[in-house]
Amino acid sequence: MKNEEKIENDEIEKVVILTASGKGGAGKSTLTFIAAEKNPEAIILDSDDASKSSLQHLAYRNPIPVSFLDNSGRIDRNAFNNMFESIASVDRRLFISDTGASVSEQLPMYLESLGANVISELLQSFNIKLKIICVVCGKNDFRATMEYLGKLIESSRGFIEIIAAHNRHFEMSLDQQEKFELFCNENKIQYLSYDLLADKSEMSLRMAADVLKAGKGLTGLNPFKAIYFRKAIQDLTL
Repeated sequence: MKNEEKIENDEIEKVVILTASGKGGAGKSTLTFIAAEKNPEAIILDSDDASKSSLQHLAYRNPIPVSFLDNSGRIDRNAFNNMFESIASVDRRLFISDTGASVSEQLPMYLESLGANVISELLQSFNIKLKIICVVCGKNDFRATMEYLGKLIESSRGFIEIIAAHNRHFEMSLDQQEKFELFCNENKIQYLSYDLLADKSEMSLRMAADVLKAGKGLTGLNPFKAIYFRKAIQDLTL
């Protein structure tokens, strides 16, 4: 019986979600927070080498720090591969990681140099599916975040799933929204939008900042405060 259970567990596909962006402050950590709240069973990883936002925002989930960069600031292949080997040995199905600005910057070059097809084959051998969620912003950050999305799509070459996520905290103009949707449709990638709070009043934004800073999630939060965040969590589909 135990052997049968082990075989069944081995056949379960593991999913690794990396949140990335071409610009610091775009909302990767906020997206990681929402995804973590929606998936309480997930293991949270943190490869943000600079801000350590996820380590603070999700302190109650004990994020596991992961260092991907070598002394030259490039992604260390061994460190990256070792992470997936470790994931393959853990009896969990979902892993969510906030990648820092430096790691995000190196990610397209890493995929290009090693070969997205090679990485995909390796992950398939461990029954692991990798999803990279690229955060895109409107306003003045639209061009930079869209250019980064383009680099990710080009370097992944269809072998690794890329999802574009519009952070509605940085609203898009109608023209930007049309370009965003057209780009995603032409490249046949899923796109979605998210926002931690619909209410942008000063009081609500301060409350959200306090919740993130406390690092306790919504657990034990006053129900009248927690309700502000429920919609963002329920609406997120990855």
